[in-house]
Amino acid sequence: MSKKGAADCCGKGAGARQHHHHSARGGEGGPPLSLAQAKKAFMGLVERLRSPADARSLASWVSNLFDEEEENPAAETLHTIAAELRAQLPLDANAPGEHVVYPQTGDNSECTAANTVHVDGFLYDDDEVDVLVDEGKLTRALCTACGSRATQPLNFISHSMSIAQLEHLYGTVLPDLDGLTLVDVGSRLGAVLYAGHCLSTASKLIGIELNAFFCELQRGVIARHNMGDRVQIVQGDVQDHGALLREADVIVFNNVFQFFASVEQQQALWRFVRAHTRPGCMIVSVPALETALADAKSDVALTGWVQREPVEETGDEDLDALCLYTTDPE
Repeated sequence: MSKKGAADCCGKGAGARQHHHHSARGGEGGPPLSLAQAKKAFMGLVERLRSPADARSLASWVSNLFDEEEENPAAETLHTIAAELRAQLPLDANAPGEHVVYPQTGDNSECTAANTVHVDGFLYDDDEVDVLVDEGKLTRALCTACGSRATQPLNFISHSMSIAQLEHLYGTVLPDLDGLTLVDVGSRLGAVLYAGHCLSTASKLIGIELNAFFCELQRGVIARHNMGDRVQIVQGDVQDHGALLREADVIVFNNVFQFFASVEQQQALWRFVRAHTRPGCMIVSVPALETALADAKSDVALTGWVQREPVEETGDEDLDALCLYTTDPE
């Protein structure tokens, strides 16, 4: 996902059901709030403050307010895994010899090798990116005329969900996954799978990954953190694993094809996916399927295949990029 706004935000789907999870108890002034509603309300208060100094003071107060609260073991585990992977991977988190295909269509068509920086969202949050910039390991702008002030912002691209997005995925976007099977197509570093183990009771979390390097990397994490009871990595092209797609109750597509396949290959992949998803399956897509299919110039029609589910907006572009669909019943 490009940090310059290439991600598509989810809208409201007509006639679809709303999922509410991890709701917080409201006060006397109103009904209980979901996590997304609470975040939106809090940001509304922050925006009304008189100065940035007041905003920083409020943030410090909130942080201190919860200092004594019980630690979140799931978040701790995910941060630990991210730190382990940072030590094993180069800054761009690409596999040795990995070939990146820069899109020729859609919002990301402006991305090139010269103006695009790959910063994995699972490994580096915004604060950590700021540190890398301060240390001179990253830059945010490209000089278009060397030695002058003619610069343009660089595109920051991530091929993984951030920890905040993963918490939103399992806490708000998806319903209770108890006993269900989730398949992550193009699991890469495995972030969706590790978070599923920590944050859900899904019975199976299966990653399909073409790259052998990433498969071994994921298997190492799974072994070290005792996740093999529910997490499995399958190496290969998704087109060789239609049975796994048909088995899935949830399928995740996170920027999975656009930077790694030609337009023609993407068209074939989406036709395969369309033919191998069972009725009633949930699909989570970043960007929205509408955008992914349009950018691939795909002939796959959403009508007759999926219905878009409403996901409560948070006001956070990265969180709102997670779009939920349910395949039509037979």
